[in-house]
Amino acid sequence: MSHSTVVRRALAASATALLLLVPTITPWMQGHDADAREITADVVQMMGSDGTQQAQSSNTADPTPTQNDPSADRPTPSSRGGPRPTPDISTHDKFIAAVAEAARESQADSGVPASVTIAQAILESDWGQSQLAKKGQNYFGIKATRGPGPAGEISMRTWEVVSGANITVQDAFRAYHNLYESVMDHGRFLADNPRYAAAFKVTDDPREFARRIQAAGYATDPAYASKLINLMNRYNLYQYDLQPSEQ
Repeated sequence: MSHSTVVRRALAASATALLLLVPTITPWMQGHDADAREITADVVQMMGSDGTQQAQSSNTADPTPTQNDPSADRPTPSSRGGPRPTPDISTHDKFIAAVAEAARESQADSGVPASVTIAQAILESDWGQSQLAKKGQNYFGIKATRGPGPAGEISMRTWEVVSGANITVQDAFRAYHNLYESVMDHGRFLADNPRYAAAFKVTDDPREFARRIQAAGYATDPAYASKLINLMNRYNLYQYDLQPSEQ
């Protein structure tokens, strides 16, 4: 038997095996609700034809960072830090410890007080239990407005306050490979965005920093800064802030 005949038969057998898998995959997707199917589609779109994960999903409205985006030329967290082990965030203390390690590195890189970063991660991700944190490793609710995250983007329903009314909308959010990437991108997102410039004039005052990012429009919740400050006070998150000699 010729070598080419062997190759053709092997390819035919592989194609038949793939066809046999389709009936088992389709009922699983049909058995989930609309949100689950939508999220599944996003995950599929982040996979290339060779089975490797792509940098962005195909349904991104503007996948390429604009020329005015300073973060476009900066290295990604994963390229600087390499693979990171999955942290244990099963308790509040462990969650704080896991985020604090990355938050201190983010403060050295971006200037965002570690206490603010930790408080935002707690509030935005519900201690890492939100679907956005679990499925997209996004702990800060950062949307994909300026492009996808290192792991693409994910579509989720989110609560917003518009004209004093509570509404739920579907929106696209950045996706990450791990908590570390999310924390580092959060710091750069704030530092590179001119709308938050006023906050970086008070990096030595985490409470005022929180008030200023709310005033600049980070969140639509009118009590956002108060909630962050309450968390910083309750868990003494200030202890994780870098001192001037450490920066």
